[in-house]
Amino acid sequence: MHAQLAIAKLLENLAEWLGFFYTGLPAGHSLNRTIKLAEAPVSDACDPPDEDGLRVGQWMQSSGFHRLLGIQVEAVRSGWCRASLVVTADLLNPFGITHGGVVFTLAEFAYGVAGNASGETSVGLMTSMTFPSSSREGDRLTAEAREMASGSRTRHFQVDVRRGDGQVVGLFTGVLFRRGDPLSQWMTDAKPMPLPDIAPAVAEPPGSGS
Repeated sequence: MHAQLAIAKLLENLAEWLGFFYTGLPAGHSLNRTIKLAEAPVSDACDPPDEDGLRVGQWMQSSGFHRLLGIQVEAVRSGWCRASLVVTADLLNPFGITHGGVVFTLAEFAYGVAGNASGETSVGLMTSMTFPSSSREGDRLTAEAREMASGSRTRHFQVDVRRGDGQVVGLFTGVLFRRGDPLSQWMTDAKPMPLPDIAPAVAEPPGSGS
């Protein structure tokens, strides 16, 4: 319990300094006043299905990239999501195993759905992933995202990605930033989310100087 809180606090401190790139907040501005450990569910066996959360998951899986990978949301509640995909030949790397980007995207999708299932818009702030094992063509990969801690402006998640035999092939941690606006406006308007107003420096072409 103390280790989880320490990790959440470390991520919070890092998020505080990175957050202004995404939110316009000045460096050093406190994103969270307090962090609390979340009572995250470990399965969906006992609780009734969350129809609103499932609609969020279905809306998010309808995006082109997620459709391309064949990601399917299976069950959703606020702070928790289970999603899966079947590895096809197109999802392999040159070594004949599942591309790490595929495993990452499945985990990132699950934590994004879990974080938005409450109806409040939340966007990714930072992520990390390790790959303890691998998978191959024909394997079904299942990602289970759980909220581990939360604060006033950020939410902290852990995602396990497993093969059908239970072997863990991906361990993902991520932090979501609470934007505060209702997700329904994005689901209704279907508009792309505005990007941060950070204009890259553009070099002048050779010979253009006076």
